[in-house]
Amino acid sequence: MPIRTAVLAAVFAACALVPHADSACTTGPLTGPTGTLSTGAYDNNWVCPWLIQPDQGTARTTTQIAWTFSLFDTETNYDWFYIYNGPDTSSPQLLKRSGTNTTGGSTTSPVIYALFTSDPSNTRTGVTMSYTTNFVCSGAVTMTGTSGTLYSNSVGANYIDNMSCGFLIQPDYGTGRVAGYISWTFPAFNTEASWDWLTIYKGTSTSGTQLLRRSGTDTSAGGPTETNAIYTTF
Repeated sequence: MPIRTAVLAAVFAACALVPHADSACTTGPLTGPTGTLSTGAYDNNWVCPWLIQPDQGTARTTTQIAWTFSLFDTETNYDWFYIYNGPDTSSPQLLKRSGTNTTGGSTTSPVIYALFTSDPSNTRTGVTMSYTTNFVCSGAVTMTGTSGTLYSNSVGANYIDNMSCGFLIQPDYGTGRVAGYISWTFPAFNTEASWDWLTIYKGTSTSGTQLLRRSGTDTSAGGPTETNAIYTTF
């Protein structure tokens, strides 16, 4: 079944870094969904670390991070660029590179650690790396705000095959408020018709009354439904 470019946006109402020495490179942490890091025209004896840990936001539970190099030019076998699959250099190493190879890569880790080091002699023009993230839901998430947005994945990216996501929307109405109405809208809806489904149930689980079952591109709103909670699956 082909993947559709989809963001199910249902809006409801109711590592410490190692200090770098003698360098002008701008280091992390980098928390945006996209970003760029650069050594610039580096000097000798540089140590430049970047912690890349995108803010996943509400109801986003798994992150894919992909990177590309618009510039990669270091002294071969002496000035190295590393990427680790985790928050520091004790994490598994994904990349160790010097020279001029600009091949990119990706990982499903929600955080990566990049590090550049140069030796005491000879320099080149440096490294410029850009990264992007794809947030995808995974498992069940509880949302308690009186309004919010849930996503199947990142805006501008595809959701993946074989996803199974649950969102319990159970607003905290505060003291003295014991009942409410929940309504929803879809700023974006694009799934594989008749195969990839969004379902909304009244209550806290799939055993409740089904309020909506939808695939395709219909963005019509729903509710309000008199309930303290709805449960959404995708």
